[in-house]
Amino acid sequence: PATTWHSKVTPTSLEAYLVLQDVGDEATVDSPGLQTNVVAGVTNAAIQRGEGEVPMWLSRGLGMLLAANGSSSQQYFESLRQQALNAAPKVTRPEQLVAEGTFSPSETTA
Repeated sequence: PATTWHSKVTPTSLEAYLVLQDVGDEATVDSPGLQTNVVAGVTNAAIQRGEGEVPMWLSRGLGMLLAANGSSSQQYFESLRQQALNAAPKVTRPEQLVAEGTFSPSETTA
């Protein structure tokens, strides 16, 4: 899936924003829909408010997990499952699973 949002919060909170691409309200196999993107983006922004660096896979993954609870984007989340199964063979050592750069940005969500 393509990246459809970006959030940034600086440590002093002088800069804080969430940018969303209009993907439409309804979820499809290729797009999570507006509700999922808002929940994922706001979650990512909230994580950035804390101390230290959080890996991209963790902040994006938590946002998508929270968005999936009670979501109407079932087709989208089913397609993510298949993408994760396809990306898994790239991992030859367990520590690669959580290393930055193992997966492309589009694979990170899956």
